[in-house]
Amino acid sequence: MTNVSIEQINEKLKAAGVLLDDDEEEEEEDDSCNATYKSGKRHGETCKAKAKLNGFCGRHKNFNAANQPNVKNKGTGAGGAKTNKNGLKFEELTSLESEYETSTTIENGQLITFLGSDKKYVSSKKTKVFKYMAANNNMDTTVKKMHGCKNFDGCYIDEEAKIMFIKEDKYQQVGGSICEKTQTPHAKNWQLKRTFPEYKIVYMYVLSDWFRKNCEAELEYLEAHHYPVFWGNENKYKKEIVEFITGY
Repeated sequence: MTNVSIEQINEKLKAAGVLLDDDEEEEEEDDSCNATYKSGKRHGETCKAKAKLNGFCGRHKNFNAANQPNVKNKGTGAGGAKTNKNGLKFEELTSLESEYETSTTIENGQLITFLGSDKKYVSSKKTKVFKYMAANNNMDTTVKKMHGCKNFDGCYIDEEAKIMFIKEDKYQQVGGSICEKTQTPHAKNWQLKRTFPEYKIVYMYVLSDWFRKNCEAELEYLEAHHYPVFWGNENKYKKEIVEFITGY
């Protein structure tokens, strides 16, 4: 393997447009104030001032989000701050950390073995996946980034078979446009195959129960095109996804 410095990796990733800060989220959430006017000429309208704290502007910072039942935020259906909090809890619920043992901590990842299996995988997530792959010269850094293809909720790499299992967690409990995000695996698969040309990409969705009744056509699409779907709220979820990965 050619020695590549951290500075060289960072410069390559910057040129490709990949975020390097693991805490930096993609700008998909609306950042306008969530407060709804209860009276006056603007009765029923939502304040559109720039949000500063917990989804509200400075004028409405003391509003109680629980008393704003009609508040909606672009792309979330329930307000960005609340959705992010619930999404984070769902990501914690669907984490597979309890299902594997770590043998070695490596740069930008871990070398793991799933319980009940002898096969080793590299576990990484978010933009650390790109850093790991670039450091090992397994990434085409000339490919420009595509929105939605840079912060993975989980990635398990079988280096022997050259397979990347990419996990995307989606949580929703009220109406919104999030169903559209389950319509994009073809584009993401195309993008990731160009970025990691030596690897087979297996793109997986882990969804909350809300999707069962509200995104039926999207689920049919995913099944028709053989994109695996797992249900994060089910007790058997972790067993099923681990068996899928290790038995692939």
